[in-house]
Amino acid sequence: PDFQITSDSGQQHGGNLFHSFQDFNLNSLESATFSGPNNVQNIISRVTGGNPTNIDGLIRSTIPNADMYFLNPYGIMFGPNAQLDVQGSFHASTADYLKLGENGQFDASYPNDSLLTVAPIESFGFLTDSPATITTQDSNLSVPDYKTLSLIGGDLYLNSNTPPVMLNEDGSVIIPSTSVLSASSGRINLVSVASKGKIIIRSPELNLGYTKGGQIRIDKYLVDTSGQGDGNIFIRSKNLIVTDNSQIQSKKQILSENNQQIFSSNNNQKVSIDIEVETLSFNNQSYISGDSFTSENSGDIVIKAKDISFQNGSWISNRVFSTGNSGNIRLTADNILLEDGGIGTLTYHTGNAGDIHIKANEVVTITGADSKGGWASGLVSVSDAVNENIISGIGGNIVLEAKELVISKGGKINSSTIAREGMQSSQAGNIDIQVSNSIKFSGVNPYGENKNGFGSGINVSSIGINAGNAGNLSLTANTLYITEGADIIANTSGNRQGGHINLNITGPIFISGDSSHFLLREPKYSQLIFQENFPHHNNRISISGIYANSLSNSNDAGNAGDINIQANLVNLGNNNKIATETENATGGNINIKTSELIYLQESSIETSVHGGTGDGGNINIENPIFIV
Repeated sequence: PDFQITSDSGQQHGGNLFHSFQDFNLNSLESATFSGPNNVQNIISRVTGGNPTNIDGLIRSTIPNADMYFLNPYGIMFGPNAQLDVQGSFHASTADYLKLGENGQFDASYPNDSLLTVAPIESFGFLTDSPATITTQDSNLSVPDYKTLSLIGGDLYLNSNTPPVMLNEDGSVIIPSTSVLSASSGRINLVSVASKGKIIIRSPELNLGYTKGGQIRIDKYLVDTSGQGDGNIFIRSKNLIVTDNSQIQSKKQILSENNQQIFSSNNNQKVSIDIEVETLSFNNQSYISGDSFTSENSGDIVIKAKDISFQNGSWISNRVFSTGNSGNIRLTADNILLEDGGIGTLTYHTGNAGDIHIKANEVVTITGADSKGGWASGLVSVSDAVNENIISGIGGNIVLEAKELVISKGGKINSSTIAREGMQSSQAGNIDIQVSNSIKFSGVNPYGENKNGFGSGINVSSIGINAGNAGNLSLTANTLYITEGADIIANTSGNRQGGHINLNITGPIFISGDSSHFLLREPKYSQLIFQENFPHHNNRISISGIYANSLSNSNDAGNAGDINIQANLVNLGNNNKIATETENATGGNINIKTSELIYLQESSIETSVHGGTGDGGNINIENPIFIV
């Protein structure tokens, strides 16, 4: 049946139409249609009977442009058949009351305390420290273009049995049937509250007047504001858990002539995705994404939390597939963990990649590689030419500030510019790392070398004949450890300048070991493609060190970059190196300034040219006291 809920069954005060229900439930194939005069701006409903609401049918409104507010402080659940057919925004909440202007109030927990007015809704009010939950189970909820969809309550659970996205080995996305929260070109608010207070949603950002957040769990769900205009997603809670192929995305949708959908992100003057929580956990190939497929720029992705983790193939990415620039990615936290996961800004067209800004008050840990494609965990900025007749855009910069930085098992901070045969790429981005205590790099990618390198550590590279100049690396820390095949590398394999490595270490640098004791696993997609495109790169063992190389043997090969080191002590173990090497170009210089000692244990500091007319670089060591 279709339950008709007319204005006669409620009370109208100006543009506000109020309804009260003892109970409100919709079974499958049932619908509730709200109707009233065209001057109604807000349809405001409350449930007062003390029972949760189960919606497994259709909520419809026939009032043009009217926003809907549905309030049940005892709980709300949307089932697999739940749908919205509303003309404006839709806000579902387990708040106790809605504040109307300065004096009005529509109270669901204490109905007699209500004062109905013509004033607009100012805030959602909570009277307890344990508001009821809101759950969606395989639900597909959407609002019209440019409107807002809000779920505001205690803990929020977005559950589905079918993942909205799945990842191929090459990184491409499969989209099966989906459970979706959608506000095309609009806004989605997800707020979990665990204390008394209020939430104001009329401001451009969420104004939070409570002291403690609850938990939001997104499982096999797509949260999406894709559309023809700018979309935004705001998430506020204590803990945010996103798992099992879930995706949070804010993009722009362009319909081509044959009605195929192409996605591009919204204007980079704005933040597309804004998440502020205490703990954020992405797991099992879950994603935050914002991409540019047209001339427009993608928006920024901003995350603030105490602890952030991306694990088991989970990523944040801003990518460029056309002339528009990608937005920046900014993370601020105490601790950040990237374990078989990562953060990337990439350009495959003429648009420029965005910057990555990471700030951690404590530790940033980057470890492992994903078991499906063999991609290294880490921070990645790439300018990658994949089309002829264009020059791919400039790579984004990577800026990291932390107390400690730990990179292991193939984890990587990588800035590269890549050009396959017959293609051309632009300048790679720079890497700037500032760590107040220690930096520790150890181990290698267990699946072998790919375009992001082999050893754990940092890689700035220019790969391909017509690739752009490599980016430069600047690293500041108290202590630096490079062990078990880890490395810092600046490579050029084409005709452009290699990157410079600048290390400012107030304490010692320890370099030791190689990866010979690691048994490599079968190569994955990224390793196989890399071997196919660059067959001369086939390293099986990585020796810990600091390297600046020019690998091309062409007559116009690019020069290797310089290595500049300032430390109080440099200790190189057996067979380890600080080296610049070229095949047919001028070698980079090595400049080392130490205040104490340089230990060389069957190791070397060297610059070399294997052939051609290029000269080796110079080695300059200030205050040299050697133990060899």
